[in-house]
Amino acid sequence: MFLLIQGVSEAIKAAGALTGHYEYRTQDELDEVEALAADVQLDRAGLDGLLVGLPDEAEEQMKNNQRNN
Repeated sequence: MFLLIQGVSEAIKAAGALTGHYEYRTQDELDEVEALAADVQLDRAGLDGLLVGLPDEAEEQMKNNQRNN
């Protein structure tokens, strides 16, 4: 039964790939995406920590600069 469900799942993914609605990714690509996401989270956490000690005016200016970039 589970093999049949897996087969249906693979058929749906293949149909999606043929129509452009689904993109197969290799494990290396998935690992790279996870690593980039972790880097972004660390960068955001570090920036948020730096903003804690700034006066409100400077903090607002830095946030505006981030939005513009």
